[in-house]
Amino acid sequence: TNQGGINNTTKFINGAVDTVRLYDRALTAQDVVAIYTEEMGAAPPAQNEYQAANSNNIYQAEAASIYLGQPLADYANFTGLGFADYDNIAGSYVEWLVESNAEKTVSLKIKYANGGAQDRTLKLHVNDELKNASISFVTTGNWSIWKFVTVTATLKPGLNKIRLTANLEYGGPNIDYLEVVE
Repeated sequence: TNQGGINNTTKFINGAVDTVRLYDRALTAQDVVAIYTEEMGAAPPAQNEYQAANSNNIYQAEAASIYLGQPLADYANFTGLGFADYDNIAGSYVEWLVESNAEKTVSLKIKYANGGAQDRTLKLHVNDELKNASISFVTTGNWSIWKFVTVTATLKPGLNKIRLTANLEYGGPNIDYLEVVE
């Protein structure tokens, strides 16, 4: 059947029934989220949940919660097992849970690579409060060249949610890690 540019076909594969959808255009990440939400009745889950810092207060991005992105290891010079790669969509994010023993102001040092032609901006939320609407991650000239951006934030005692969300339709930079510096 054809419904608004979508062709639905039912196929029998290895004795099981599967519906195959053929689209007359490439799907955007927003399309995929909408289809998933319609089929499953909820938005897609973020990947991973909580990862403790190492002894240097470094939180690896590939072990963070990643929404509309994925952990990858296809470019050189990262630490850990890889890095977080944002999908090319505004609203994609990387989120860490950071533990603090007291209320304190800290520096958040973010290791990133931006091999794109344009600077990419992220907004910073700490515990669901917008703290910086546009942190600029300048191009590094190559996806294997890593630089740092540092911003300050106030943490509360206990677990703190640190989220970096892409502002632009081409997503954010690749993030290697978040270091919490007291």
